[in-house]
Amino acid sequence: MGERNAYMKVLHVLAQLPSRTGSGVYYTNIIEGFKKYNYEQRAIFGYQDEYTWDILDTKYQYPVVFKSKELPFPLVGMSDVMPYENTLYSSMTEEMIGMWEEAFRKRLKELKDDFNPDIIFAHHLWMLTSIVREMFPNTKIIGLCHNTDIRQAKMNPLLKDKYVNNLHKLDCVFSASEMQRMKL
Repeated sequence: MGERNAYMKVLHVLAQLPSRTGSGVYYTNIIEGFKKYNYEQRAIFGYQDEYTWDILDTKYQYPVVFKSKELPFPLVGMSDVMPYENTLYSSMTEEMIGMWEEAFRKRLKELKDDFNPDIIFAHHLWMLTSIVREMFPNTKIIGLCHNTDIRQAKMNPLLKDKYVNNLHKLDCVFSASEMQRMKL
């Protein structure tokens, strides 16, 4: 049998490093699993410290680089303790949030212009997923709850109220358990 043509364009979105946390492993496993269908895939994720990730060819990766001129602070993590240097959402200033949003919006616009996905898997029901919904109003978007997003909303209600406002417009939400679904 010959190679099947790619017939669906899939974008995967994560604000953290892939493969370095439970959420990152989940993100990576979805991408790896979709390879057998020969979908055309792209990935946007947080990046720092010359991290390497080889699940997709680098030409299909759109990293948002932290500890750089664009974002001069460590990657923002969903948990208080991450397996790498990180910034807490609760300690971000308005200026930091503005830079963070601008950097992710820039990559998302680039992906929209270059790739125009048919479906998007957005990890964490939090700030980035809200931005994704806003920027891709006519694209199917599946939000994936990882529990740390529910925790962030409880710990940071001001951030939630100000920056997380499009989740009700998602096409579908996946949760890991019935208990988690009840908290949504």
